[in-house]
Amino acid sequence: MIEADLSELVGRSYECLPGCALCCLCQPELLPEEHRRLSLQAQLAERIVPLPEDPESGRTAFALQGPVGACTFLKERRCTIYELRPHFCRQFPIHLHLGWRVQLNADFSCRGLWTGRGEGLEAMGRRVLAQIGDAILARELEEGQRAFGEFRRRAERSELFWDAREVRGLLSPLVPEVLRHDGVGRVLTAAEEFPRRPRKTSQEVLGAVRRSEPEPSVEQLAAGDGLELFELEDLSKLPIFVDRELRWHLFQTRGDQLAHLLVDEDRILTELPPISPAEVPLLPLTEAGRAEAERYLQLLVRRDQLYGHIAYVVDEHAYAEPVPQVALGSFAGVVLDFWWRASLVAAAQGTRELGPPEVIDAIVAFDMDFLDLPTIGALR
Repeated sequence: MIEADLSELVGRSYECLPGCALCCLCQPELLPEEHRRLSLQAQLAERIVPLPEDPESGRTAFALQGPVGACTFLKERRCTIYELRPHFCRQFPIHLHLGWRVQLNADFSCRGLWTGRGEGLEAMGRRVLAQIGDAILARELEEGQRAFGEFRRRAERSELFWDAREVRGLLSPLVPEVLRHDGVGRVLTAAEEFPRRPRKTSQEVLGAVRRSEPEPSVEQLAAGDGLELFELEDLSKLPIFVDRELRWHLFQTRGDQLAHLLVDEDRILTELPPISPAEVPLLPLTEAGRAEAERYLQLLVRRDQLYGHIAYVVDEHAYAEPVPQVALGSFAGVVLDFWWRASLVAAAQGTRELGPPEVIDAIVAFDMDFLDLPTIGALR
């Protein structure tokens, strides 16, 4: 039996909300056995296409039906092949990260995780693991461990390595500080000025962060990154936000403005007034809103996905920067992305401060994209 970290799922529940269909905006890859079985039915076979992200691999997925990216089998926000839906549809809203271990995460972009009703996520997670089976998990875990082992060897040769425990020991104490302009600004400055040698402890790095002069252009950085985030012509690739009434919102960069679109399965329903990113400040958090945001950021720090992404960035930069330096820069980027999206969604709804409902909206708008960050290790 493969051991797995299910701690994120404990005490949480999930119900599928009629009319939401967020999961049907994620193009599901077909497992080889599913491809063989579903290809025997003509009405299904004609809608199976090469996996868009990797068309030469031989991997396949269901086609999308329109420009906004809903699955071809979604009609009036209901799955028309529910009993035949693929494994990755059945697994939602649970994600697996297979790195040095197996960790299960909940996709908090799903509104069904916020009702407090439904099936226990821990039991659902154990069922997902059983359906995948130990043989497949062991094979993919071995690949993840091999990748992390190679990352560690290369980082240690460069005297750059910190393990996940050390990185979490650095980032977790910063969570109460980074939702202030000066706090996240100090993290940004420390990431820019990080000394390569000698090797520092987490307490030494924390001290250096807190002594740093804050980066003065936090607002401009957040707005610029926000504009870049939505810079895609293909609507099906843009982040989508499901509001409290289960309407689907898209934002798309057009010049120096963000178009704000209400969309449905295969078309744009309404173009709402555009938004200027420069006019979206990082909104203040109420005391209760800050507590909600801090809980979420601590959850992100505990996710193996974050450390896997940090490792990915170190590798992409050819091991030129120490792991803790990349950790600070990556975490500051995550915080600014989350805070700015919170402000964007709130501003679009006419709200000028971030209480718990607005922070939950931000988590809904952000979490799926966080779980899609590139990472060393396998994802399911």
